[in-house]
Amino acid sequence: AVHGRDAAASHEKALLDAAIARVDVCSTCSDTETTRLVTMHPSAAGKVFTAPLGIDPSEWPTREYSRTSPRVALFGSWNWEPNARGLEWFLADVWPKVRSLRVDAEAKIAGVPPDEIPRLPSGVEFVGRVADLATFTANATVVAVPVIGGVGAPMKFAEALASGSSVCATSDGANAFADTGAFVADDPQRWAAWIAARLENRFAEPIPAATRARALELFTWDR
Repeated sequence: AVHGRDAAASHEKALLDAAIARVDVCSTCSDTETTRLVTMHPSAAGKVFTAPLGIDPSEWPTREYSRTSPRVALFGSWNWEPNARGLEWFLADVWPKVRSLRVDAEAKIAGVPPDEIPRLPSGVEFVGRVADLATFTANATVVAVPVIGGVGAPMKFAEALASGSSVCATSDGANAFADTGAFVADDPQRWAAWIAARLENRFAEPIPAATRARALELFTWDR
């Protein structure tokens, strides 16, 4: 609807209304998603509960962490529209500001490519699928989680917290968990300044970041 695709928006809303009418209970992955669901689909009130996504600690073993390169890592399924919007925002609004502060900054993007790969600015490389996210993120000072206009499935936020890197996220990306120790903001200028400061002082940053221990304790599937 925000993008003027009124027919598609009406169609999707009708599908959800029909689905909600057929079930006794539905679950969301965050309180934010619950609020948005009930606001758009009042018939869900009284049927919905929140069950946050989790992480598997065995997928995030300790690695030999390195901060040699001033690196930012991103990962995800970039053909999911909220991820695609977030990536576009990061590349257009955040990264040029980071590079103006740290000319040697580099960003590595892993995962399923977007339907249309955007033009990559200087210092950014898309590496596609990787075999092991824990190894991929071990050399990054920062893991970024830009999600815009979508909630409910950013499991990668919890995974980012477990990576051992410092984590920055948009409010939609971080909506499932509170008090994580991550930097959460929606202002590209604040993102850029925070990332640049982490890269500048990367050898003084705690390795692994304190967010890792918290994530492995509190945000697991078992918990």
